Amino acid sequence: MRRDIQALRGLAIVSVLFYHLEFSQVQGGFLGVDIFFVISGFVITARLDRGDGSLSKQIVDFYQKRLKRILPASLAIVLLTGIGSIYFVSSLQLKSIAHDALNSSLFSANIGFLFQQNNYLAATSNSSPFLHYWSLGVEEQFYLVWPLAFFFFFKKKKKLIPVFFLLTLIFAFWLTSVNSLDSFYLPFSRFWEFLAGATIATIAPSKLSANLRKFLGTLGWLVMIVSVFLVSTHNATPGITTLIPVFGAALVIWSAWEFRRYSPLVWLGDISFSLYLVHWPIIVFLYSQGVQPGIMKQMTVLLLSLFLAVLSYKFIENPFRFNKKLSLSLPRWALVVAIVAGGSFTGVSVAASHASLNLKNVTIDTSSPIIYANGCHLDLNVDWPKGDCAFGDLTSATSIVLAGDSHAAQWFPVLEQLAQERHWKLIARTKSSCPAMFLATIRLGSVDKSCAKWQQLLAADINKLQPTILIIANYSQNRYELVNDVLDYNSAWNQGFAEFIGALKVDHSKIVLFGDTPRPTANIPECLTLKVNANKRTACDFVNLLTSTSMSAPTLAAQLHVNFINPVPWFCTSTKCPATSGGVNVYRDGSHLSVTAAKSKSGQLLTAFKRFKLS
Repeated sequence: MRRDIQALRGLAIVSVLFYHLEFSQVQGGFLGVDIFFVISGFVITARLDRGDGSLSKQIVDFYQKRLKRILPASLAIVLLTGIGSIYFVSSLQLKSIAHDALNSSLFSANIGFLFQQNNYLAATSNSSPFLHYWSLGVEEQFYLVWPLAFFFFFKKKKKLIPVFFLLTLIFAFWLTSVNSLDSFYLPFSRFWEFLAGATIATIAPSKLSANLRKFLGTLGWLVMIVSVFLVSTHNATPGITTLIPVFGAALVIWSAWEFRRYSPLVWLGDISFSLYLVHWPIIVFLYSQGVQPGIMKQMTVLLLSLFLAVLSYKFIENPFRFNKKLSLSLPRWALVVAIVAGGSFTGVSVAASHASLNLKNVTIDTSSPIIYANGCHLDLNVDWPKGDCAFGDLTSATSIVLAGDSHAAQWFPVLEQLAQERHWKLIARTKSSCPAMFLATIRLGSVDKSCAKWQQLLAADINKLQPTILIIANYSQNRYELVNDVLDYNSAWNQGFAEFIGALKVDHSKIVLFGDTPRPTANIPECLTLKVNANKRTACDFVNLLTSTSMSAPTLAAQLHVNFINPVPWFCTSTKCPATSGGVNVYRDGSHLSVTAAKSKSGQLLTAFKRFKLS
């Protein structure tokens, strides 16, 4: 076993672990997964190239060894994570977690999270405890395809592997520019990383001098370490910056230069697979129990993860990997996978169906405004609604346009209620993660072209509609990633809004800017339904804090001569925001008002409209 490759695995797992523990200095720690991909491509290709015997024997031997290496630990952690979820995670999450357990067992978690539009790079404590299984899905899908491709084509035409590497690299970069989330999760946009390792496996460095090996190896290590510290989630992934750690890992492997100073990394590399499997569920479970961020939480996760990883390595990984008595045929492995997949899915699903919400006299409302279901609230890659998205009295001379991102959409239920009661015509113009202003944003490392197009179409549409009242609300408690970072964030935000208002041919006295609602520190329904918070109504209350962007909104509105409504006092005191009000959760998630809470403020909203002579 090459110590340098084990040390590479050690660096990769440390990077991922520190990234998940939110060490701010290791902002590129997610690139550790890319290093793992390069290692896998090299090791697997080298092993395939050394194989002998009949073709069928080599294929069967390969899959049996892979299954012995991967399945025991990964399936054991699936079962344990499923059991842990029943006890530690909100009952509201169990239904989706059951599907995640099923996908993880079948090594299709990456596809499952893609369908959920789950952004791994924006993972939080409320994320699935199976989220990290996405990379195992990609890896196993590569293992499914590559041996057959290698044996039937590339083994005799190894010079074509670099060509195939370049083609898949170009495809990945193109897909990232078109749809970065698809590119992140889909295996075909990740194969180039494995093929980088496969290319190295076919190029022997035997003619390199010891000094040149040392230079290349040192350079590779420096490149990877620098990328882990300097690359961030703001960069497109996979993209240009992904090439940096991939190049570094390839250099280290190709140089085959070993030195003894990284023995701790070699040891971490030995347990890296088990450590990768156990650390993320521990983080999710500890967060769910109210463990506060900080050094104590980080040290707890580190020590507990190392302890469990050693146990898994010693009692699960190695016995199944090296003990011939524990060998299973391919059909029996398939049966084991089916049992674990079915058992974990059924067990968590049953727990979900029998779970109580743990709170007395509190109704949990997690429903979304109807415009999410009927297509009027636009998804990330949709530029414009297909219908007119008009509600209330469609013949009314009084028309209201609601414009903005999802924090405008959260007000739709109460506005629709008022529109029906007072015979107004309500038109919805909202889009996820896209504020109603001229503000060029970046999403998943790429310019959000859909948002930019929608902002232009929105201004033109408002000018065409000439509404009686224009309500604009945006998520100012969040920091959008901006294309133009010359200005400070507040200046860019205010300038973008001012330019948008300036482009509107609407009387400013008819424009209302809604202030943003405070951001909870947790997903409120999930927090309320945790067992640890049973019958504790105030356990999920949070401090009333506004960002400087939110606090500057009244001044901005005054400067532009538009009306301003501050909804914060409707839900919070000067210092605290209750998680429940009137026996219902105020927020439906970790950001948006519940439908019930929004509707409860019809009186306050109507009073504000009358104050501005808008009703």
